[in-house]
Formats: sequence, structure tokens, C-alpha cells
Amino acid sequence: MPQKSFLPGSTNYASNSNSRFLCWNLIGSIVLREENEFQSIDVNFSNPNNKKKLVIVDTNNISMGVLNNCGAIFGSKGDEENYDEYEKDDKKLSTVLFKPIHAWTNLKEWQFTFGQGENVENLAIGVDWIAVYTDSFNMRIFNFSGLQQLIFSVPNQVLCMAGHENYLAYVYFSAPPLFGTQSMRMKILDSNQYFKEIYDNPLPISPYSTLTWFGYSEGK
Repeated sequence: MPQKSFLPGSTNYASNSNSRFLCWNLIGSIVLREENEFQSIDVNFSNPNNKKKLVIVDTNNISMGVLNNCGAIFGSKGDEENYDEYEKDDKKLSTVLFKPIHAWTNLKEWQFTFGQGENVENLAIGVDWIAVYTDSFNMRIFNFSGLQQLIFSVPNQVLCMAGHENYLAYVYFSAPPLFGTQSMRMKILDSNQYFKEIYDNPLPISPYSTLTWFGYSEGK
């Protein structure tokens, strides 16, 4: 079977730990901690000179996050859809939450809530944009002020995404697995050209193996 979608730098809970990484890169890390009665999120930075550690009490059941020099974006999935009409007010919907990380920035914290039946699956962040892929096969592009600037359909399931400056790259499944090999392709979009596709080619992977990391180097 095709592997499940993932965010680069994220980990699962260890058997002897109540915490896991949602994101880890050269900027810092996002750690999700399970406390006795609630979840909390720690955002730590590799260079703390102009960024203070963030500690967030999670009220949205956050399960994913990405981080760059401008801010952090978090995502949560909604509750199960099979519930009575009268229970809607008690159910949480899928959300994305943006947190600026510089004390001197003019950016503000914001939150976007999706409609019933649409859930966040993957996230990426760039120089002035945020990409949110949902299980409705929608790619939604937000700016750092929380305005949705673009939405387009992605006909194939996205496995993972990465952002760097004006480039959004993602891996998707082009066909069902064949002879133990997953059929993957990589696509790159340019935000300077209104997210026009500039690259789309196969992503070779060894038979009976899975993709565990995807992203840009510091130079590219």
C-alpha cells in the first residue's frame, strides 16, 4: 500500500515518552507534549538572540506544524464526521493557526477554520506564503496576514511538501504501487509566477522502501 502522508522533520511518540517532534530543522523545533489533562507545544530556536521560546497550550488538538524564520503554522484535523445534527456545536473542525516568531514583526497571530468534511493533511511555508493541502484534494495558499489568496485542486494524493523562499515543492502518487515500488513524482511551483508549475518529474525510490524526508538544503 502507498505510505501515509508525513511532514519532514516530524516523529512519532516513542514508547517511553509523552512528546514528539512536529517539526525539526535548522531554524528550531516544534515539540508536542502530552500532559495529564492537556497538550502543550514548545517552539525552540537554534539561535535565540532575537526569538524567544514559545509555549502554547493546545486547545485545537494540533497534530502538525512547520517553522521558518518568519513564523510557525500549525494544523489540526476535525472530529469524526458521523455525528448527529444537534451535536455540531460540540465538535471541533479542522484549523490552521499562524504564530509570528519575531518580537519586532508587524505580523499578527491568526486562525482559519475549514468547513465540515475538509481536514488539513499537509503544510508548507515560504518567504511570504503558506500552503495547506487538505483531504479534499485542495491546495490552499494563504499570506502571512491570514488572507486566502489562491485555491486549486491537486488531482493526486500528496505525500509530503516543503517550502523555500518562492518555491513550493511536493511529492504525490502518480499511480498505485507496482512490483513493490511506490509510483511517486515531484512537482515544484513558483509563487513569483502565481504558483505556476516549473518542474514535474518522477521521484525514483528503491523497491520495498519508503520516503522518510523531503526538503530543501540551505543553499537551494
